[in-house]
Amino acid sequence: QRIFIFSYHKEKFFILLKTIMYLEKAGRILYIYTSIQKEPFKTYMTMAEVWQQLKNSSFIQIHASLIINSLYVASIHKNIVTLISGEKLYISRSFLTQVPKQYIKLLRDQTITTNLYLPDFFKS
Repeated sequence: QRIFIFSYHKEKFFILLKTIMYLEKAGRILYIYTSIQKEPFKTYMTMAEVWQQLKNSSFIQIHASLIINSLYVASIHKNIVTLISGEKLYISRSFLTQVPKQYIKLLRDQTITTNLYLPDFFKS
């Protein structure tokens, strides 16, 4: 199982990738939202450093400051990603065309598995 490693205030953290719902960059701070605790973890990492650890995984960038874990996607409609938690995240214009394509590719490549209903056009 893959692990995301980061530190905050001289304390080191190890989180399973599959527990990360999404990551959000706000200024210099990266917030890591997980399924294991209510409050996000915080760290100082660049998006490039984040992507080094997320290579070949189920994550998709939907905004310059937002990366989602496709394992937690309930739906993608227009420019809104709804997570299984009900939370809605917005896809920026610059990522709008590539996000649905990346999500479908992950589904087809079986990088992610889902229990969600998939219309027939996704299966072909």
